[in-house]
Amino acid sequence: MLHLKDTEPLAKGNNRLVFQHPDHHELLIKVVSEAFMTRRFGPHAKWYKKRRRARQYLSYLREVEEYLVQRAHNETSAQYFQIIHGFAETDHGLGIVTTAVRGPDGALAPPLAKLIASGCFNKNLQSDLETILTHILESHLIISDLNLGNLVHNGEHFVLIDGVGNNNPIPFKVISPWLNRRSKLGRFERLRKRIDRYKRDHQIQD
Repeated sequence: MLHLKDTEPLAKGNNRLVFQHPDHHELLIKVVSEAFMTRRFGPHAKWYKKRRRARQYLSYLREVEEYLVQRAHNETSAQYFQIIHGFAETDHGLGIVTTAVRGPDGALAPPLAKLIASGCFNKNLQSDLETILTHILESHLIISDLNLGNLVHNGEHFVLIDGVGNNNPIPFKVISPWLNRRSKLGRFERLRKRIDRYKRDHQIQD
């Protein structure tokens, strides 16, 4: 049992908390937040979500499936996506263990939003972004979310650290590679619009 409740999380998302692994500097542990548990499975939650077999760990199931799909196809783009090492029992419940993506200074790699806000999103990083989008498009991965927070830059290239897996009851994107590709292209377009809007909001000039 790993004790994390007395430790400040490195990051907080809508559904999960991210902690440094207490025994391994190169690893992170993602756990389901109590707020998400209350929202999804509390007295006011939708009945059909309560009946899902994997319940709060459904996101883990999706991530692991995409990781295995990628490995099954021996995709050369693996360096652009998070590496899953397994699971760990914690005082927050079951956690999923992943590689910590770090920058050259040893700190956690900054997300795209931070790079834009700090004025660091130059032409080189824009080219790096297009590179990872190409790898995403060519991969077998199914993308459920692509935003300014789940793309981080390790000093050499971007890495997608979240937002993979099929989240539709009927797995159209699993059945049809064409639909999966079309979905990805739509997400790329929305991401570019988010970047432009974020720049305007922060008065960032190209």
